[in-house]
Amino acid sequence: MQLTTDGVKVPEGATSACFKVVILEFDIDTKASTLCESENYFFNTTTLSEKVTLYLPTMEFFSGVLFIILVIAFYRQEDGVYVPLEDDRSKVVIILK
Repeated sequence: MQLTTDGVKVPEGATSACFKVVILEFDIDTKASTLCESENYFFNTTTLSEKVTLYLPTMEFFSGVLFIILVIAFYRQEDGVYVPLEDDRSKVVIILK
């Protein structure tokens, strides 16, 4: 899946953006659900390209409503470690499908 990043607003203090795709399958009849997450994709905010490629997690079988959700979280890098921003309001959650 390829996404454009031109609408991403980087909060103050963030040096990295983490993109993750979450797939939620929900069967309305049985109330059963399955949740799959992709790996975390970290990008430097100063060199973030206009398009990023993310790989969807694999779901073996689904028989309900499928939601594809993009989560963008921001971090600052300290000594090679990603530290989440203290203000959790910087996270972005978008339902793609």
